[in-house]
Amino acid sequence: MQQAGALGDVRLEAELAYISANLAQPSLIPGAAITEPVTSSQLGLAVESDLTLGPGKLGFDLGYASGDSAPGFGAFPQPGQTSTIPGQFDGPQANLPGDRTVDNFRFHPDYHIDQILWRYIIGTITDAWYLRPEATWNITDSLSLDGEMIYSQAIYTSSTPSASQTGLGSNALGLEIDLGLRYNTEDGLFIWLYYGILIPFGG
Repeated sequence: MQQAGALGDVRLEAELAYISANLAQPSLIPGAAITEPVTSSQLGLAVESDLTLGPGKLGFDLGYASGDSAPGFGAFPQPGQTSTIPGQFDGPQANLPGDRTVDNFRFHPDYHIDQILWRYIIGTITDAWYLRPEATWNITDSLSLDGEMIYSQAIYTSSTPSASQTGLGSNALGLEIDLGLRYNTEDGLFIWLYYGILIPFGG
């Protein structure tokens, strides 16, 4: 949705996705007697908005990716991994025969909201929610300055590295501040320079 008003153009976009699955035969071993299925119930939400104010824009984005209580984020589990332990950074979310759910929603890895935490450390948004206020100042027609702050928090404390010690842990992941300088021309040439700092929290 985009609307022009007294203050300028308003843009609001949202996408919601729900996944439900039931895998009757989850074993990769031919002939293995697995009688109980692995189930999945995942929910993802992304909202983007901005308001044009003179030579710049103010925006506010938020997102949610459902989580799974198994240790690790489950962003990119490696083939052959069968289980994870508390405090492990990543790994499969199902551990047969006990844990039979995979409920962590994963955003597409090319959907970037930051420069450090989700883009490079974890690799994709999963098992968390985030808030992202942002601002853009168009210095000239070709040169602009961007700034964003991203607060991220895990859905389950048990998914974070802080869960390695019994009774300890936090689902607050961190606050990231990103600044960017972009130069572009009408013929398609563009150059950008970004700087980011991540302030890690207890998670």
